[in-house]
Amino acid sequence: MTTGTGLLEVGARKTAAMIAAGMKLKQIGAVKKPINHTVDQWAKEFMRLYPGANVLITTKKDFQTQNR
Repeated sequence: MTTGTGLLEVGARKTAAMIAAGMKLKQIGAVKKPINHTVDQWAKEFMRLYPGANVLITTKKDFQTQNR
């Protein structure tokens, strides 16, 4: 899973691990808000993996106070 640089390589399931960790933190009540800065990255990764998927993906605009 690692390269000579010690970094995780592409396809090492990093995004999936972060999603699972975020959900677990939410389940146990350790976090109350989403991590907004990763929403765009997560959406792009999801659509890269499942380009034909029919999913509702939020944007930064959806998290603005007037849009909640």
